[in-house]
Amino acid sequence: MKKFSSLSINTQLSALLISAVVLSLIITGGILTYVSFQAQLDQLNNTQQARAQVISEKINSYFDDLQRKLTFLARVRGLTTFDSAAQRNILEGLIYHNNAYEMVGITDDKGNPLQTISRTDEAAPQSWGGTAAFQRAFQEQEDYFGAVELASQDALPTLILAVPIRDQQNKVDGMLFARVNLKFLWAILDETKVGNNGYSYILNQQQLVIAQSGNIPEKFLFEDISQSPLGKLLNNNFSPQTYRGLRGGTVLGNMGYITNANWRVVVELPVREIYAPLYNLLAVMGIGLILGIVIFGALGVSLARQVTQPLGQLTRAAAQFSHGELEARVVLDQDNELKVLADTFNHMAARLGDMINQLKQDIIAREQAEEEILQLNATLEQRVEERTQELRDAQEKIVRQEKLALLGQMAGSMGHELRNPLGVISNAIYFLKMTQPDAGEKIKEYLNIIEREILISDKIVGDLLDFTRVKSAEHEAVSVSELIHQTLERFPAPESVRVTLDIPADLPQAYADPQHIVQILGNLTFNACQAMTSTRLTNAAKVGNLTIASRAQGDMICIIVQDTGVGISPENMKKLFEPLFTTKVKGIGLGLAVSRKLAEANGGRIEVRSELGVGSTFTLYLPAHRMNL
Repeated sequence: MKKFSSLSINTQLSALLISAVVLSLIITGGILTYVSFQAQLDQLNNTQQARAQVISEKINSYFDDLQRKLTFLARVRGLTTFDSAAQRNILEGLIYHNNAYEMVGITDDKGNPLQTISRTDEAAPQSWGGTAAFQRAFQEQEDYFGAVELASQDALPTLILAVPIRDQQNKVDGMLFARVNLKFLWAILDETKVGNNGYSYILNQQQLVIAQSGNIPEKFLFEDISQSPLGKLLNNNFSPQTYRGLRGGTVLGNMGYITNANWRVVVELPVREIYAPLYNLLAVMGIGLILGIVIFGALGVSLARQVTQPLGQLTRAAAQFSHGELEARVVLDQDNELKVLADTFNHMAARLGDMINQLKQDIIAREQAEEEILQLNATLEQRVEERTQELRDAQEKIVRQEKLALLGQMAGSMGHELRNPLGVISNAIYFLKMTQPDAGEKIKEYLNIIEREILISDKIVGDLLDFTRVKSAEHEAVSVSELIHQTLERFPAPESVRVTLDIPADLPQAYADPQHIVQILGNLTFNACQAMTSTRLTNAAKVGNLTIASRAQGDMICIIVQDTGVGISPENMKKLFEPLFTTKVKGIGLGLAVSRKLAEANGGRIEVRSELGVGSTFTLYLPAHRMNL
């Protein structure tokens, strides 16, 4: 598109005009071709259907005539009692009336032939008593229309027609039969021409081709198509469509029905003959398209030049005007819309020259006004932000004071009351262990459980008291390695947790209150062990790994406590350091709140990262000792 837009207007207009003509010719021709083809296809469908119907009606009429003549003779009462000469005269009149009768005859009530006349030397059956024709005509007293038969390869297919004969008392006492030669089917099929290369054929109930248009073969064989794709297609609910025909090649097929024999007439026309007019139409369209391109291309180039030359003058004048040449004007000798356009451009250029100076002054004034508005907006936004922050801080302060007041009341009344009994119980456990060294394993197990629960309870009471009372930090240079080892001695990890330490030997000392740091690390390691010994992980052979590492990071010392526990959900991360927030069954949710308070009192901070199902990492940042030198 960019390459096209970079061409001259003359070239663009010529190309667009030619493209429009070509496109319109293609669309119009395509529509006409499609409509013509569909109309022709519909007409062919109708013609094919009419051909199939005509053939079906002719064959139905022919069979009706044959059956009607038999029925007419069978109505002669007492035909079986006539003398032999009279019966012969009647049968001769019948067989010579229509060449399709190959053999005619009369039987008695036992199926024995009374009189038979044949056009061939073929001997008549000795008895018809066990045949389907006799059973239908004599026993069931109904007209019989037999199946197609082929006596030999030298003979054409035939079928048997039979009707009951009645006596004077209207009682069936014999049968009038006729063997019909189906040679007439070829004649009827050839009478109806199917295009130039089309053909038709007849199928019986067993999907056998019993006749088809063309020369009558010297040796005839039934063609069985019942198991072929064509036979399966024609045996279903057939509708006019294209398929591979009986003689090969793609054809358009239609079907008619011969009701007397329950046969079907299939008419097939090759598709190549259907598409021949379409190919001719496409050739004519191609020639017309080429002529249209040549003629309208020449007209397009001529028309484009009449438009592009004045437009070129307008373009050059506009370019000069845009570069500050305000006196640039366009002069045209034409007397059309382009002349009006040029006069309008000249008038516009004159007015723009007068307006430019006024516009410059307006721009300067507007810029000054916008600058003043921006300054006012900045000042207003700053004031709103400051006021909003003040309101947030005040609200947080009120909430914090309410929580602290509640905790102060609880700590004052419960702290010492709970620690004294816990101390007594702890001493009693120690006494029992000393005095009962040979106690059973079950007793020792329960004593250890009581001792761990006392430690948890004492920690809860300690967190409660530590959060409510104000502790000032007593800073000193401390070894991070020693603080970590003191923490593990005070808060030992369970046997199911493997502890890994990664502390560089040349790690600088931290500058902080050692008791505060031990308490912070104790809370972090205690929480990590609980996360790895929760019920979610009890089935593991090794519950998890606790890794404590330390690094120097600028002017800070970072202590990293990493576990492989259950992790912390994103919604709980936001409330992790809030007082009284906990997700554990045991505890009141003050450990991390106390830890953050102590970290901030020592000039540090605590950061946390966590992933559900993977674990959590808490990082304690403390000032390095060299900062205070």
